[in-house]
Amino acid sequence: DVDNIASLLRLSSLLPSGIDIQPLLDDAKAQLRDEADYLKEAEFLTAFGELLAGDERFVLPEVLPELTHENVLAMTYVSGSPIDSLAEQPQQERDRVVSALIELMLKEMFELRMVQTDPNFANYRYRPATGEIVLLDFGATRRFKAAFANNYKKLAVAAIAEDGDRVMAAAERLGYSTGLENTAYRALLLELFLLALEPLRHSGPYDFARSNLAGRIAELGESVTEFRDFWQAPPTDAVYFHRKLGGMFMLATRLQARVDVQSLIQRWL
Repeated sequence: DVDNIASLLRLSSLLPSGIDIQPLLDDAKAQLRDEADYLKEAEFLTAFGELLAGDERFVLPEVLPELTHENVLAMTYVSGSPIDSLAEQPQQERDRVVSALIELMLKEMFELRMVQTDPNFANYRYRPATGEIVLLDFGATRRFKAAFANNYKKLAVAAIAEDGDRVMAAAERLGYSTGLENTAYRALLLELFLLALEPLRHSGPYDFARSNLAGRIAELGESVTEFRDFWQAPPTDAVYFHRKLGGMFMLATRLQARVDVQSLIQRWL
């Protein structure tokens, strides 16, 4: 199926002829195989359970090893309500829960370098009686190299400082830019980076519900089509981390949360 999609993309001429998407396709196949590997998922679930054992904000099921094998993942049952049921809770509680999830995402990348990259809302549950957050489904967990995490830190520091030269230098190290683009395209990339990192650059609680950030990024992103000659396949690690970032943004927007993202990330910068 992945190969068929790739063939359609090539035949459609949607992608410039010089773009090499094979690394992305190979990684997508590997990721799909991993997500169906229940023994590997059991290892990640156990690892996260141990790493978060002292954090009373989170609850995870426990693996039942005697019943688990390559075709079945057996675990304890953990009750909870859909995460978007939080929309009915007071603002303070919504802010607390989303702050906890964003903090966890940052910890996964910058401390553990092991990120659950599937942001599906169904992977989170909420226990209104205790305020606990239930974490589910670790099949899409991905390990990241220290270099990637460190370069993302440099990108965050540069963005907070609004230092355009350092932002683009970090972007090059991450693989978003070759450094060979013309001045106009580099200026557009910088504008996109600073816009996408707006929640991080904002001092104080960021109001996700009122930001319309996704719409503004989409509008600015239309200009990228004018620079097809400079397009390149994004680094695969970035694709998966952005999947998680995008999911967290959607959840924060859905719950109309206000989160001081800049303060949350400071402990890792």
